Amino acid sequence: MKMKTVNALIFLFFLLCLISIILSIYGEYQTILAFWTAIILLLPGLILALRSKFISLKVLSSISFFTQTITVPIFFVLRSEFLWQNVKPFEFKAIEVAKILWPVSLLLVLLALFFNILSHIRIFNIRGSVQNLQNFDQNGSYSIRAFLKPSMHPVIYSILMLITIAIVIPLNLWMFEKGIGLTGIEPPRLPYRLSGILTYFAKYVIPLTLGFFYYKTRHGFFLSIFLLAYGLILGFCTTSKGVLLLTMFPVLIIAFSEKKYRLLAIVGLGTLVAYAFISQVRDFVFTVTDNKSAAITNRSIIDLFFAIANGGKIKDLSFVLSMAAGILNRIEGFENLVMAHYYDPNAVSGAFGFIIRLIWGPLAPINADLHHIQWLGHVLPLGFFNGGALLSTIVIISNDSIFWIVLAAIVIAFILLTLEKSMLLVFEKYSLPKAIGFFIIIILTTTFFVENGGSVIFAMPLLAALILSLLPRIRISQMVSWFVER
Repeated sequence: MKMKTVNALIFLFFLLCLISIILSIYGEYQTILAFWTAIILLLPGLILALRSKFISLKVLSSISFFTQTITVPIFFVLRSEFLWQNVKPFEFKAIEVAKILWPVSLLLVLLALFFNILSHIRIFNIRGSVQNLQNFDQNGSYSIRAFLKPSMHPVIYSILMLITIAIVIPLNLWMFEKGIGLTGIEPPRLPYRLSGILTYFAKYVIPLTLGFFYYKTRHGFFLSIFLLAYGLILGFCTTSKGVLLLTMFPVLIIAFSEKKYRLLAIVGLGTLVAYAFISQVRDFVFTVTDNKSAAITNRSIIDLFFAIANGGKIKDLSFVLSMAAGILNRIEGFENLVMAHYYDPNAVSGAFGFIIRLIWGPLAPINADLHHIQWLGHVLPLGFFNGGALLSTIVIISNDSIFWIVLAAIVIAFILLTLEKSMLLVFEKYSLPKAIGFFIIIILTTTFFVENGGSVIFAMPLLAALILSLLPRIRISQMVSWFVER
């Protein structure tokens, strides 16, 4: 095992011991047992992933480990806020954690196994591409820090970033006023499918573009705070907490990689506070009439901000702790797995249907009412959808048979290896900066995890990378010349 991995695990062990000591001071002994139960179950998969050469495997296993080991103790400490005891009985015992997390533990170990098995197949042999990627690091590892080379023109990218934000903020405010892009609300019908185009543009294209511009800057304090402010505005305009996390993801990752811990603490705390504010927006914007959700958008963003600030909940420390758990639950928290533990897959689409959804969701559509009855015990108004991410699906299908976990591991390994192989080949073929490819793989793997498989925002970039990797290199200059000659 590499020395970096050993040092990281030693640091992780001392951090976990510190958390255990803090919990023991407050008499949370059952929480400590649950905490270490989660660690023991999930650590083998994490170690196997860290020892591998696959970026996507490392990302998926790391997300699984940290979301669960952090949200398990928070879930136990905030046990009084668990509102589903009547339909999802949970006694807050460590043994219950083991019953819920064993499918996740098995999945992570199987993923490491199948990644290595499938990578020896010729079409998945990414050793050459990976070696080219690793050449950026003297130690031959996937250190993000090795990719963060200063840009030749950081000021230009800073200006581009500020100009982009200045242009899109009026667009975001106009979209909010017209009800375009609001989570859970049916958008107005505009010609040329503009509602959908503007929604994807505002929620995904702009945050990713700003993340690229930020990466090319010197990652200063001012730009980081400016991006946080924009993430808050975008979250208000879309009533979506996810867009805030997507906007701040590059800032947090880069601050951690460059060991700018003061900036990381400030921006991390700011993201937590912004997340708390955005989580309250729906109480002021959404209304339900005749079992259909609607939005009241005649209030300005500033009025909403001060209305939430004066509401009192934001100042409650327990509420802030809940928001910390809420951010991780947005990715995949332990409460989601508790809900999935009592889910009967055969009452909705069957375990095989959930496996198909890992490949492409529209291939196996599910009835929202049937799903919510299994998930919550009741239906939700039209336009809303509540559910978990990838690990929740694994727990759901394990309620049928352990066989489905094995099949899911094969499918996930196949999809992520295809992503990694095709993306590395494209960036090698077109001599593009490997750092960008590295971040795209991280973002798309995280998207696959959060979106619970084959969603549009994962499948389309994967398909584009796959096609470009299979086709001969497209030379734009030659194409232009050919058209001119014709």
